[in-house]
Amino acid sequence: MKMIKIKWLAPLFAITLALSACSTQQNTPNAGGSGGGSQGGGSGQHGGYGGGYGGGNGHGGNGGGGYYDGSGFGGGSGANGGANAGLLRQRVIYFDFDSSRIRPENMAILAAHARYLAAHPGKRVRLEGHADERGSREYNVALSLDRAVAVERVLKVKGARASMQTIPYGEEMPAVLGHTPAAWDKNRRVEIVY
Repeated sequence: MKMIKIKWLAPLFAITLALSACSTQQNTPNAGGSGGGSQGGGSGQHGGYGGGYGGGNGHGGNGGGGYYDGSGFGGGSGANGGANAGLLRQRVIYFDFDSSRIRPENMAILAAHARYLAAHPGKRVRLEGHADERGSREYNVALSLDRAVAVERVLKVKGARASMQTIPYGEEMPAVLGHTPAAWDKNRRVEIVY
């Protein structure tokens, strides 16, 4: 009689473990959802507006028009999540010499940030303007402010409703040390911080 009871305990224990593993997986923030991908659809807890994490191919998430918040995994949410995730990871806007004009190739990056900030109006954003070492200190501070204001203007025009602060650093905080054109190219920038 004891042998029969032990014989039934092992399969019962295995079934219990399998069921508990399934229920744990459903409560994981980045499990499940329609669309799949390597990280799954998700619950919307981390994916921002409308969906959860998307897969590596950017097609996860079950929310329409969701936005990846830039933290954690490499996918995105919603149908265009992969593109948004890649664009939102780019938080530095570069400028030409002696210019505060936004380059056309940066407009998609700013549009993605504007959509995200429109969906998250409570975010606080710092737009940190920088210049290369050429020119006087005063001129570089003014130019870096013009660059930060140009980025702010584009974000607002494209719908960002977050609180934005522009900070002009001039040449004081170079991204790359050096006195070469390659270093100067990396130092003429605005960093989007949130």
